[in-house]
Amino acid sequence: MTYYGRWTYKYEEAARHGAAGVLIVHDTKPAAYPWSVVLSGAVSPKLRAQTANNGADKCALEGWLSLDAAKKLFQAAGQSYEQLYAAANTKGFRPLPLGGLTLSGSIQNKLRRQTSRNVLAVLPGTTRPMSTSSTRPTGTILG
Repeated sequence: MTYYGRWTYKYEEAARHGAAGVLIVHDTKPAAYPWSVVLSGAVSPKLRAQTANNGADKCALEGWLSLDAAKKLFQAAGQSYEQLYAAANTKGFRPLPLGGLTLSGSIQNKLRRQTSRNVLAVLPGTTRPMSTSSTRPTGTILG
């Protein structure tokens, strides 16, 4: 899978397009891992690099839905998940409102800021010393 299929990219793209939130639908077959993997990741701490704007460029809500839950949600909105999934895989697809459905809830988070010291050294490349390209990266040694 390329980076463009990863969930992190989906979150980033949603934020770039101004989404308030994003829910990724987990389908076990193409993902090749079960819903239980998503659940186990949901209860563990998330580590993110510190940004200058303290994450203001992220969506306020990032999460997952099981395929069954997504189908029920689309049905409640008078839509067909299968039809919209097929449409979303065509050029020029645009998102559609889900028939007046709204989401409300509360989230409790515990934030902890921590400085990581896991970079032991940076070895500049000889051809392009300042490169961050994946084809010729500067070598970084992690401890």
